[in-house]
Amino acid sequence: FSGHPLPDSLDLVAYPDLMGAAMGRPMGILFGAIAFVLLIACANVASLVLGRAAVREREVALRLALGAGRARLARLLLVESVLLALAGGALGLVLAQWGLSGVLAIIPAGLPHATDIQLDRWALAFTFGLSLATGVVFGLLPAWRAARSDVQEALKEGGARTTEGARRGRLRNVLVIGEMALSMVLLVGAGLLIRTFANYLRDDPGFPSDHLLTAEIWLTGTRYDSTGMATGFYDRLTRRLDALPGVRSAGVVEAGLPFQRGGNAGWVRLDGVSLRAMVKYRTITPDYLAVLGVPLVRGRMLTQADDAGGEPVALVNRTFARRFVADSDAVGHMVILYSGAPRRIVGVVGDIRASIDEPAPPQVYLPSAQTPVGLTRRFSGWFPAHVVLRTAVDPATLEDALGRPSH
Repeated sequence: FSGHPLPDSLDLVAYPDLMGAAMGRPMGILFGAIAFVLLIACANVASLVLGRAAVREREVALRLALGAGRARLARLLLVESVLLALAGGALGLVLAQWGLSGVLAIIPAGLPHATDIQLDRWALAFTFGLSLATGVVFGLLPAWRAARSDVQEALKEGGARTTEGARRGRLRNVLVIGEMALSMVLLVGAGLLIRTFANYLRDDPGFPSDHLLTAEIWLTGTRYDSTGMATGFYDRLTRRLDALPGVRSAGVVEAGLPFQRGGNAGWVRLDGVSLRAMVKYRTITPDYLAVLGVPLVRGRMLTQADDAGGEPVALVNRTFARRFVADSDAVGHMVILYSGAPRRIVGVVGDIRASIDEPAPPQVYLPSAQTPVGLTRRFSGWFPAHVVLRTAVDPATLEDALGRPSH
């Protein structure tokens, strides 16, 4: 970074947050919908508990008339409510374990960290805490009513078998109306959140995502410590993968797949003028964008001729051209990343989203055969290189072939 000004501030991001940032907002929306459904269940249970307490008013009055203490009756009703809530929570855990076993039985083989999906102590603690809170909160009202109930009035109302007491009728009506109103509001809210989540998943990422298979490549040590060695390996690997039955094409990308943070260039110059903006970059083999299905907007794609002996070139995405070249043709302009050599922009390609809930950022694509190995080494400890395959068959059928060692 010699010769470049240092930034005024430094933002530090936790590694798990960095890797999961692309799904943060969609998962928040999904959990919000789950919370709405949970509130509906709690409202239904609360209504049943309160309704049961209203029905038991005559029983409570008889107990008081026979000498039972009000505090003791209140504790009895509260304990009953808590035990009922805990029993419901335990039943929910049993059903959740059965459902989890069914989900794990149908997930694809080889899914990373699939064995880590389980009901751990945090799930148990959350369920216990929620059940206990539900039992206490919705058991307090019956206990409070028992402590303040009028014995004579309750016995009079309970003695009339053909008619209900006016107070009990009003309470039941309030419970029914309140439950219906709350359930309707929560149900509508959950539906809207689920629809928002579905819209996120339907958003166009910038390329067709079906029949794609990816794998990590870690080029560590000194064996591939030069651009030529790494490029030669990528060339042999992609030719070998192209020859596999069911593979249409293969490519390699360094500094992160789509939806990963990848490479960030903070010092970028266009035609000698600093952009004063953060620009994403990827180093790729010539076929990578064609494998993904990213369209060419202007100019040309990278080719095998864009090697170490050719003119330094680059591709930019549509957002880069729109933001920094004022919608004019970006082809022919010169771009510099960090302190590298000037590169001629030879093509403009379509945008790829940085994440599901964010628009595509300005991005530059560099041919791996022309990229100094030190540039991608800056990210090699965080982001491995990736091989990407477009298949004509189910990608899962090629996982074993892709996992075989290649030299």
